[in-house]
Amino acid sequence: LIANGEPVALFLDVDGTLLDVALTPSTVHVPSHLPKLLDEIADRLHGALAIVTGRPLEEVDRLLHPAKFVAAGVHGGQMRFSNKGKIETLTPGFDATLAADLKKMAEGLPGVVYEDKGSGIALHYRLAPELQSSLLMSLEALLPEYPNEFSICEGRKVVEVLPVGFSKGRALRKLASLPAFTSRIPVMVGDDIADVDAFRAAED
Repeated sequence: LIANGEPVALFLDVDGTLLDVALTPSTVHVPSHLPKLLDEIADRLHGALAIVTGRPLEEVDRLLHPAKFVAAGVHGGQMRFSNKGKIETLTPGFDATLAADLKKMAEGLPGVVYEDKGSGIALHYRLAPELQSSLLMSLEALLPEYPNEFSICEGRKVVEVLPVGFSKGRALRKLASLPAFTSRIPVMVGDDIADVDAFRAAED
């Protein structure tokens, strides 16, 4: 409950929010008490807790095992509409030629880590922060070659390449319409530029 006593629905980012940011996505540390704590919070909110993340949901489930939650992964490219439901992929298959071009781009920028998420691709430059401008310029140069096929979403030491129209804000709106979440005030907790759209959706 918030100050005025109205019930809330809680939407949580993962990296930088539930977990400390690590040098690479695979080296994050999950506190042993976290899955149980989130389960207890979800119970107290009568199921109105959701994960909204840029990670694939398969990774989230592995990190938070044995807990599972209503969730949006890859900025809404994946969704799970109940904690016992299946992961649904909402995006079209990512263009194989574009993926190959992005991988080649990353290989030409030593220190940039290429991560294929299925519904999107992340290019991490935490190991080489000086390459931010070069990476963004290279991505923007690709846009005319793939008109209306992808968008660029900047984050903290990462650039996400996503199908057009997908965002954490869109994902939050879809999850907020589920029965457990309606008639509650949505509270989004995040730490990065990519979460701003979800903050706006919660405010709306």
